[in-house]
Amino acid sequence: LLDQVFQQTPEDERYQDPELQLQNHPAEIPTEVARKFHTLIQDRLTSDENYFTNWLGRYFTEQKADLITDKEYTLLTKEAFDNKLQTTTQIFIDQFTHLAYSPEETQLLFFIDGQSYPLSLELIEGIQVLCDHRDIPTSLFSHRQDASFTQLLYHLYQAQLLKLDNE
Repeated sequence: LLDQVFQQTPEDERYQDPELQLQNHPAEIPTEVARKFHTLIQDRLTSDENYFTNWLGRYFTEQKADLITDKEYTLLTKEAFDNKLQTTTQIFIDQFTHLAYSPEETQLLFFIDGQSYPLSLELIEGIQVLCDHRDIPTSLFSHRQDASFTQLLYHLYQAQLLKLDNE
């Protein structure tokens, strides 16, 4: 988390201490420096209420290196995928894929394999179905016609995290 906080902190907001004096013991971390870093980190973590939830969802769903499969298959175009989705009866989520979601006030955060997707809250039922099952009858998707939901499904398909039946 702290690595990400430091990486995403704009240059002009990073720790600076122009008044810092040369020390007799360069390895000593003065209490005042520790306090400034502590304040800086606290400010970054509390300035955006969704920051921690977003990081936590990505962390929990991050793909473990020893579970990554190297199996590849020929992908459908978006148009072919959309057509097949209309006749598909089953969707399969890769067994090693980690999914989670977090409903926020104005959006739904969907996490899959360390990635975060801000979505409309209207898609919560479809996301719950994706997260709750591995072999999913498409009849459970009430949002199968929703363009943003099918775009998400296609993105997951391209990342080889999702398969349609008969593939």
